[in-house]
Amino acid sequence: MTKQSRELSASAKLAVFPRQRETVTMNVSGPVFVMHWHARPKLEDVRRVLDDARDARLAYGKPMLHLVMVSNDALSMPAADVRTEMTLHMKEMDENFDGHVLVLGALGFVAAALHALASTLALAGSRRPGRTRICRGVDEGVRACVELAAPRAIDESALRDTLLGLEGLGPGALR
Repeated sequence: MTKQSRELSASAKLAVFPRQRETVTMNVSGPVFVMHWHARPKLEDVRRVLDDARDARLAYGKPMLHLVMVSNDALSMPAADVRTEMTLHMKEMDENFDGHVLVLGALGFVAAALHALASTLALAGSRRPGRTRICRGVDEGVRACVELAAPRAIDESALRDTLLGLEGLGPGALR
């Protein structure tokens, strides 16, 4: 297989994004795999998103970052079985991605609890120090991706557009 045919094959695989599950929508923006949880995560979606992440990483063919946005509608503590499943997936997600950015936009008790959970999951996954960032908004999340991606270039405008576009999608928007 030639380099050009490999690139075309990867482009075709990336063309299947954005993808939507019941509680999460995913897209790819350059070297960033983006997940937007628009509802409280369900176990089946957490299980399937690992395949989506693997597809994106294999299709892109180069190191990628993983950015997760959690909307206000999804800001509730996931069920125990969902948290357990997320923890089980941490090792493979670390193998698929060079860094992780979590964007939690809300303030208050639930957001603080989710920040604590995210920090705990990052530690449980034995994440490399400095390669996981927890942010409060889209702009901060984009800046974190740019910092983590260095020296690779990220099109900040395209990434911001992807994030804002996924924010506007809700359940069933891509079906």
